[in-house]
Amino acid sequence: MARESFLADIDHYSKKSNRSQSPSNSSHPSSFRERQRDKKLQIACGRPRNIEETIPATLLHPVFGEFIDDCRNHTITEEDNNLADELANVMSALYDHENKRVDEVSEVLVRYRLGFHLNGKVQGTAYVMDADLSIDLHNNRHPFVIAEFKNEAATSSSEPYMQALAYYLESTRASAPRMSGSALPCFLLVIFGQC
Repeated sequence: MARESFLADIDHYSKKSNRSQSPSNSSHPSSFRERQRDKKLQIACGRPRNIEETIPATLLHPVFGEFIDDCRNHTITEEDNNLADELANVMSALYDHENKRVDEVSEVLVRYRLGFHLNGKVQGTAYVMDADLSIDLHNNRHPFVIAEFKNEAATSSSEPYMQALAYYLESTRASAPRMSGSALPCFLLVIFGQC
């Protein structure tokens, strides 16, 4: 019920303001701040912290608890170290264009069997995510990882974390109300050039 109300309020806001609410536009810091100040449009994402959910993520879905257990109990392998080293190298390289960074990072991830769908459309929209890993859930494609690439930090008017969050909201718009209260977990991965 709360999710349906939130989505209805977002639709009302978009029509009332007569502004595009695409993920890239809604991730401009000024737009995000405006929406976070409206109680009906707030996203409980820790900004500001006082509107954060009080239920720990580990109780929302078992996968969050499993993730924390895996982080605590995983024995780091040589392959893990190689992946981290290769990612650090391609992420710290200088690229003239963002799509070259996407290609280089993607090549590393594919070598380690982490093949993201590049430039995947958000189901039922014209929006295109930089990359995602997804599953089919009740005849809807649901991303469980959304990656947002930026060529360098602070080179865009869109804040990459907020943009990935907006893609998540759009990707769950149709399926979330039918999930009967079940959480749709997703990791947001922001990849940009390192200094």
